[in-house]
Amino acid sequence: MVGANLRTRSKRPTTKDKESPEMSDNYSMYVQKMAERRDARKADGSLSSQLAAMFEVVRECEAMWALEDRISGGR
Repeated sequence: MVGANLRTRSKRPTTKDKESPEMSDNYSMYVQKMAERRDARKADGSLSSQLAAMFEVVRECEAMWALEDRISGGR
């Protein structure tokens, strides 16, 4: 039998099957945790925007230090 060696795949739940008793608890928890992670990422902003904000702080600090150096050097 050719088909006897084939493993059957379990049915992957779709959005309309969310309340299905066939869905595992692990999958339900995964869906919930991923939604929480997406919300957290939206609240924190993207990594590139966080990096840009960090570089802006560095530029401001360097500008203050340069100004302090010019003021203290002029005395």
